[in-house]
Amino acid sequence: MKPRSGTPPTTANRAEQMRQRLQAKTSGSSSGRRGGALVAALPAPKAILVAGKSAAWVLWALSALALILALAVGYAAIAVVCFLLHAGYFANFSRSDLALQVRVGCVAWSALGLFIPPMRSALYLALLAIVVTDLLIGYNVLERMDDVSEGIDAHFLL
Repeated sequence: MKPRSGTPPTTANRAEQMRQRLQAKTSGSSSGRRGGALVAALPAPKAILVAGKSAAWVLWALSALALILALAVGYAAIAVVCFLLHAGYFANFSRSDLALQVRVGCVAWSALGLFIPPMRSALYLALLAIVVTDLLIGYNVLERMDDVSEGIDAHFLL
């Protein structure tokens, strides 16, 4: 069998490769961001807009208001449209990031409340609690779900 060409990967090389991947991911040159922003006039999600708050924070606040309004008026389309715009804004910048996936999940969650009126209050109150938690302490439960699922182990049942 013919030996592979080049030097075998060392721990230092692998660490350097991981650093380069992380740097490429954070700089926006990952595969999901190939085309860049579709609408360049929109501010970036981390751009500071109002009172030291980012665009993402402002969108979450508007989404919370839309949920409250939808609950008060009983017209769920308000929340669905707001979350659609919220997800569309993030889709402008990347079509594969976790931030967009969370927003798409919120669209689905609010649409479920639209199509199942008896569950609307419970669904919207739970979603409102998640959004308000993110606004107040900066902890988004939906973004942390992946971390929780990796830690689940059934060995304790044995």
